[in-house]
Amino acid sequence: MILYAGIIAISISAVLYTTTIWGERFFIKELNKALFVLFAIGFLFDLLGTGIMTQYATINADWKHIFFGRIAILIMAIHFVFACFARKHKRMAAWFHNGSMFAWFIWMIAFVTGIMIK
Repeated sequence: MILYAGIIAISISAVLYTTTIWGERFFIKELNKALFVLFAIGFLFDLLGTGIMTQYATINADWKHIFFGRIAILIMAIHFVFACFARKHKRMAAWFHNGSMFAWFIWMIAFVTGIMIK
């Protein structure tokens, strides 16, 4: 049952990350307060879901998912730091904007490989 909580948390994170990254990139063109809050909540759900999944992972977990999952959480953590400073510093805002699609893409690889685990 607790595994389902991890699946739900990761799925919520996927929706929030996607909304933030695509919203900032194509619609709003800046990381406003609302998008920052969505990103922060998405990051918290990502940490929660990853923690739950790590507790219940089997030894037979797919190496691709483990590899991309670790990289994805690290990239999103760094990306969150950029987001924290992006609203006050133009250079950080540019780094956030330029790195968003890369960070999202790597995170989505981890998400999809997790879905494919039997």
